[in-house]
Amino acid sequence: MNQMTMTQATEADETWLFDLYQRCLKSYIESTWGWDEVVQKQYFLGPLHPSLFKIISVQQQNVAVYLVKQKNDHIWLEMLLVEPAWQRKGIGSFVMEELKQQAKQQQQSIKLSVIKVNPVIGFYKKHGFTIIARDDATFQLCWP
Repeated sequence: MNQMTMTQATEADETWLFDLYQRCLKSYIESTWGWDEVVQKQYFLGPLHPSLFKIISVQQQNVAVYLVKQKNDHIWLEMLLVEPAWQRKGIGSFVMEELKQQAKQQQQSIKLSVIKVNPVIGFYKKHGFTIIARDDATFQLCWP
């Protein structure tokens, strides 16, 4: 894999971020709750301000983003999105290893939520996450 770089997203990245969100999650959100473009934009562009995301690039091409929130007793992985053409190429694993190192240094766990119909659950299980809770639509996972 070519050298990956990480940069902080800015407001100029807002359109690309939302488009990536749609490419990665729209079908899962649609089949679970229904997709309302206005509601999704309010959710995505409201509390998930572009400046909170880190962009991963390969050869100056944006290929993924992630957003983590530091909680008192854990790291919350709010979102990890990888361009469909770049999935299964080690980018998500790279992010997970970075987050695990951070969690180990802080002696904290990593928690996240996944829509049940999203097959990414296998990716997280492969990285040592276990299901700690569930509701009608989502699984909550934790590492270690």
